Order: sequence, then C-alpha cells, then structure tokens
Amino acid sequence: MQTIRKAEAILCPDTLIDPHRLTKKTLASFNKAKTDERGILLSRNKIHLDVRVTQASLDRACLIMDAMLKALESRGLKVRTSGERPLKTIVEVDGENIEISLDEKIRRIDYKPAEDDRKKYRGHEWMIPKYSHLPTGELSLNVRDWHAPRKTWSDGKRQRLENCLGSFIQGLNEAAKRIKENREQRRLDQMRWDEEKCRREEQARLSRIEEKKADKLISDANSWHQANNIRSFILQMAQLQSDDAQLSDWIEWSIAYTNKIDPLLQPENLPFTADEMHPYF
Repeated sequence: MQTIRKAEAILCPDTLIDPHRLTKKTLASFNKAKTDERGILLSRNKIHLDVRVTQASLDRACLIMDAMLKALESRGLKVRTSGERPLKTIVEVDGENIEISLDEKIRRIDYKPAEDDRKKYRGHEWMIPKYSHLPTGELSLNVRDWHAPRKTWSDGKRQRLENCLGSFIQGLNEAAKRIKENREQRRLDQMRWDEEKCRREEQARLSRIEEKKADKLISDANSWHQANNIRSFILQMAQLQSDDAQLSDWIEWSIAYTNKIDPLLQPENLPFTADEMHPYF
C-alpha cells in the first residue's frame, strides 16, 4: 500500500470516462428513483455507493466518486459496498475497514403554506408541514468513523470538492493509523484493567482467608474455654461421695465428650496457615 505523506492533486474529469463498476451500478440504481422528504434519491438496489444527493447533483457526485474509486484502487486500496441496509461504502486501508459517504447539504427552512394549502388542510391544519427542504448542490465527502482526526471535506467559498480528493485519501490513511493506535491503547487499557482486577481479587481472597482464620480462632478459643469449664464441673461431680453407677457412666461420657470439643486435643483441625484448601476454609 502506498502511503500519502502529503495531499497530492488528483484529477477529477468533467465527463465520465470508462466508469468504475460501482459507479455504473450507482447510476443505474438511481435511475427513475424515488426521493425522501428532503429530495434525497432512494434506491432498493443493494449494491451501490453510499451517495446521498438529489437528482440535480447525481451526475457530479458520481464523477467525484468515480475519480475517488480509481485513485484509491491505483494506490492498492480496496473498495466495496455493503449489501445490508443502511448501505455502506467501505475502503480497506492498511487492513482497516473505513466507511465513507458522499452527501449533499440540504437546507431546512420554515414552511410557508400557500392559500391552496390552507384550503386543502382546512380542519386538519396539524397536517401542514412545518418545514420545507432546499437542495444546495453543496457536496461533502465524509469519513464515518469516530476515530478519524478529520471527518468531512466539503465544497466551500474558495474550493470545490473535486480539488480535495488527495486530502481525503490522506485523511483515510490518518484515520487507519488512528484506529490502530486506539486499538493498541484499548489493548493496553484492558491489560491494565485485567491486572487491577486480579489484584483486587487477590486482596479479596486474602481478606476472606484472614476473616475465616479469625472466625476459627475465636471458635476454637470458645470451645477450649467451654471444655475447661466442663472439666471443672466434672471434677466437682466426681467429688460427690456416691457409688451410683449412673453417675460413673455420666462422668465417663462427659470426659469423652469434652475431649471431642477441645481443639487442643485435635491439632489436625487447627489451621495455622492461609490454606484455602483446608476444610475450614
């Protein structure tokens, strides 16, 4: 791919000579086409350039787009159209798909109803249009990608769009560069976010371990304290002068039970390390 380092002049002929296939399809698709409320040509054809102009500007728009297509392809850039609505014209620049369009500026003015309108809509005044639309014949080439540093090249008081084609192609290259830069920035941002997420998750994991260790410590201390209280009680019971067999059985059972709840007699259940695989965690 040839990179344009500065805007170069690209010739736009006054007449259509050996038109590009997409130019031919665009002209054919708008033949006897209907228009929308602004006068912009409509077409049901799924394969044509994204040209949004009135009938009066169609020939000029196709001349500009034809010169643009040929200039792009001569520089190794691929141009295609999308068959899905809304229709799109897409230029592949350095592996990036960039959507472009050619638009005519339509001026909207307040509608001034004539006497015939008042008679026609009498009793239904709400149906009278609020605005009317005037085609200006002013055309613009647009890069429809928010990454693009510049997005519009237009007719002006001192220039015609035909003289802006080199600058427009330069803008496409700059847009492709910006897209790559933004993608790389998003990748770096994602890496940073992922690292931050891992750090937060690790902090949360260690906090959970710390909390569970504290809970287990308090539980074991309470169990040990309870076991010692029970032993003191058993000792008092054993001092009773009684040959009751039931009391002897009760003392034997009480000692066995106390040994079960005493955590110091079960060191294998005392988690001294922050091990999430330990059954207590």
